[in-house]
Amino acid sequence: MRDEAVKINPSAITNSIASFYHYDGKNIPFRDNHFDKIVSIKLTPYIFGLTPRYLLMKYTGFYEL
Repeated sequence: MRDEAVKINPSAITNSIASFYHYDGKNIPFRDNHFDKIVSIKLTPYIFGLTPRYLLMKYTGFYEL
């Protein structure tokens, strides 16, 4: 998944809008208090007609990928 995300989001990575990391599922590779905000979008909203673009706009206020 990480490799696919990197492959389809090069401009977001270049512009420091997004970054993608692989980890062991137990220990998140960031120091404590590192994050201001985390957004996670599950694929289930597609069933209800909500697109990732809509969800990013609604919950983060921007969409620039």
